Amino acid sequence: MSIVTVNPATGEELERYQEFSQDEIDLRLDRAVASFNRHRMTSFSERSRKMTRVAEILETEARTLGEIMTRE
Repeated sequence: MSIVTVNPATGEELERYQEFSQDEIDLRLDRAVASFNRHRMTSFSERSRKMTRVAEILETEARTLGEIMTRE
């Protein structure tokens, strides 16, 4: 089954996404838990460095991300 994003003003279909199977969901959740467990063992300085990089990416991609958020 597909998940469809529709522009409510025009009824235009914007995107179509495939649903994940339960196995895919479980795999992704397991990977997230493993990633969190690794991340929580890092130093504050390492976490700070990563968050600074996230901020840089968000600032660089602000226009594109804003357009996506507006459509969604």
